[in-house]
Amino acid sequence: ARVLCLLGLAAPLVLWRPFMERIIQWLRRAIKRIPTPDHLPSQRAINISAIWTAASLTASAIGYAALLQPLQDERDVATLTLAFIVAWAVGFLVLPVPGGLGIREAVLVALIGGAAASIVGASLAHRMINIGVELAAVGWHYTVGRRLHGRGEDDLTQ
Repeated sequence: ARVLCLLGLAAPLVLWRPFMERIIQWLRRAIKRIPTPDHLPSQRAINISAIWTAASLTASAIGYAALLQPLQDERDVATLTLAFIVAWAVGFLVLPVPGGLGIREAVLVALIGGAAASIVGASLAHRMINIGVELAAVGWHYTVGRRLHGRGEDDLTQ
C-alpha cells in the first residue's frame, strides 16, 4: 500500500508534456506507426483536459454514490465516491476489457463489501444513465447544437 501511495504521488508526471514525449519516442522504437511527439497538444491543453476529466469523473462518482448509498446504509457518500474513483481507474487500466466491464464492479465489491447484488445493480443503473445522457447529448448536438453554431452536414464530416 505504501508503494502504491508513492506511485500516486508520481501520477502528475504523466501529464507533463516532456515526459509524454519521452514515452512516445521510446515506444516508437518498437512500433513505428505511433505518431511523433509533435502531434501532442500543448501543456496548457493537457492541463485543461485533466481538470475537466477530474471534474467529470468526480461528478460521475458522486452520482454513483447517490445511487448506491440508500442500499449501503453503513457507508457514507464520500467513501462510496472514493471507492468508485478507484474502481474506475482500475477498470480503465485493464485494457483488454472494454469499459472495465465487471472489473470495476469486482473492485467495488472488494472495497465496499456488503451485498454484491446492490453494487452490481447500482453499476448497471449508472451505466444506463450514462448511456442515456450521452445519447441525449448527441441528439442535442444534431438538432440544436448545429443550428446554434451555424454548422451544416459538411462541417461534421470534415
